[in-house]
Amino acid sequence: MLEHIQIRDFTLIDNLDQSLARGMTVMTGETGAGKSIIVDAINLILGSRATPKLVRSGAKRCEISGVFDLTLVPQAQAWLKEHELDEGIECVIRRTLTDEGRSRAFINGRTVTLAELKALSNLLINIHGQHENQSLMNQDIQLQMLDAFAAHESLLTAVKHAYGKWRALQDEIKQLSAQGDVSARVELLQYQLSELDNAALKAGEVEQLTATHKKLANADTFTHELQSALALLNDEHAHSVVDSLARIKTLCEQQQAHLPALSEIIITIEAALINCQESASDLEQLLQANQGDPQQLQQIEERLSQLHQLARKHHVEPEQLLDVFERCQQEYDALVDKDARLAELERSVAKVLDAYLNAAEKLNRSRQKAAKKLAKLVMEKLTQLNMPHCVFQIDFDSLPTPTAQGSEKCCFTVSPNPGLPQGPLNKIASGGELSRISLAIQVIIAECYNTPVLIFDEVDVGIGGATAEVVGQLLRALGERAQVLCITHLAQVAANAHHHVRVEKHQDKKRTTSELTLLEGKARVEEIARMLGGVTVTDKTRETASEMLVSG
Repeated sequence: MLEHIQIRDFTLIDNLDQSLARGMTVMTGETGAGKSIIVDAINLILGSRATPKLVRSGAKRCEISGVFDLTLVPQAQAWLKEHELDEGIECVIRRTLTDEGRSRAFINGRTVTLAELKALSNLLINIHGQHENQSLMNQDIQLQMLDAFAAHESLLTAVKHAYGKWRALQDEIKQLSAQGDVSARVELLQYQLSELDNAALKAGEVEQLTATHKKLANADTFTHELQSALALLNDEHAHSVVDSLARIKTLCEQQQAHLPALSEIIITIEAALINCQESASDLEQLLQANQGDPQQLQQIEERLSQLHQLARKHHVEPEQLLDVFERCQQEYDALVDKDARLAELERSVAKVLDAYLNAAEKLNRSRQKAAKKLAKLVMEKLTQLNMPHCVFQIDFDSLPTPTAQGSEKCCFTVSPNPGLPQGPLNKIASGGELSRISLAIQVIIAECYNTPVLIFDEVDVGIGGATAEVVGQLLRALGERAQVLCITHLAQVAANAHHHVRVEKHQDKKRTTSELTLLEGKARVEEIARMLGGVTVTDKTRETASEMLVSG
C-alpha cells in the first residue's frame, strides 16, 4: 500500500506531506482546488512523461516521493530483489524534475531508468481515470481489458512468440522475392570474388607490408648514419674514440710508476675501452643484418599498389578487403541458393503458422470463456447501478491475418433497454449509460488486478442519485481488499469512504497553492453537507450529511 506521499513544488502544490491509510480514501474539494494534481503527481512517480511546466512557478525543481509497504506484494519484492534494489518490505520511489526539463528517477535511493520505474510501479498502482469511458470505445482497449480479466499471460506470450517467428520468416520471403532476376548481380559477384580470391588476401598483411616498406625505404639513411657512428667509434684511419682511449691508457701507464693514483683511472679507462670495442662490434653486426634490399622493396611496393587499387574499387580501406570478400561470399551464396532458400522458408512458414494457430486457438477459447464470465459480472454490477434490463455481451470476429494479439478481435456490445438492438458501445449507449457501464467494467477489472493501490479519478462523472450511493458502496467494498484512492464530487460516494481528505486552494497576491486536510467528525459532516447543499449549507443539509455518514 501507499503509506506516505511527499510533494514539493509541483504545479500548485508548494509542500505536501500526506500519510495514507488502508481502505477507501476519498479526496474532495471545489472544482480547480487541485484534486487531480495529486493524481498527476502520482503518475509522475509511475514514470509518466515529465515537462518543465509541472514545476511550480518560481521554483527550480519539483520532487515527488512515495513510500510503499510491500508486505502483501510479493511480486514487487521479487522484482526489487532481482534488480538488487530491495531494502526490506518498504520501498521508496522518488522522481525529480528541473525547470529545464531534466528528470531523474530513484528506487530506494538508487538511480533507475524510466523503464525500470514503470516496471515496478505497474506492480504497485493502477489508475482508472475519468476519460476511460472514452477509451473504452476503442476495441484494442476492450481486448486489453478482457485479457486482464482473463489473466492468461502465458497464452498471450505464446501467441506473441509464435507471431514473431512467423513475421520474421515472412519478412525474409518478401526480401528474397523482391530481388527478382539476380543473374546480373550473381555474375558481378563471381567476378569480384575471383579477383579478391586471386589477390590471396591475408589478415594483417597490409600493416606488416607497410612496416617493412618503411624500414627498407629508410635503409640507406640508416646505413649511412650507422657507418658514420662506427667510424667515430672505431676507425683506424681517424682519431676514433677507441684509438683515443687506447693512447690515453698507454700514456697513463707510462706515468703510473711516478703517480700510483693513476691506477684507478687506468681501470676506468680500460673498462670504457672494452665497452666501446663491444659497441663497435655490435654496430658492425647491426649494419650487416639491415642492409637494404632494392628487389624486396620493389616487390612490397607492387603488392601494396595492388591492394590499394583493389580497395579503391570497393570504396574501402585496404585493411577491410577481407571483410568485403566475406560479405560478397555471403551474398553470392544467398543469391545462388535463393530458390532453395525460398522453398525452405515456405516449409518453415507452414510449420510456424500451424504453431501460431494452435496457440491462437487456445487464447481464443480462454477469451471466449472469460468473456461470458465478464459479461455476467458486468450485468450484475449494472443491475446495482440501476440498469437492470441492460444486456452486455462481448462479440468476436476473426482477423484476416495473424497479429501479435491473436487471430480475433472483440467488441463490447450493449442493449441498454428491452426492445433496443444490440450494438457497439459508441453507437448505442448514452453518456450516462456509458459512464455506468465503464464504471462497472473498471470495478470488475480492478478486482482482478494484483496491484495493492487502486486510484479512481472522477470515474463517477455523469452518475447521481441512488446510483451514486451504489457506486460508493462498490468502491468501499473494493477498499476492503485493496487501498482505494477516489477523487469525487459526489457526496454519496464520499460518505461511503473509510477516510476523507479535503483539497483546498489558497490564493494571495503572489501565489496560488493547494493543500490537503484529513477530515474527521464535524469537519467531515460539513464537507459532505457542502457537497450536498452547494453555496448555502443549512442545518437540514448537515443533518442529511450526518445520516449518510452513519449509514455509510
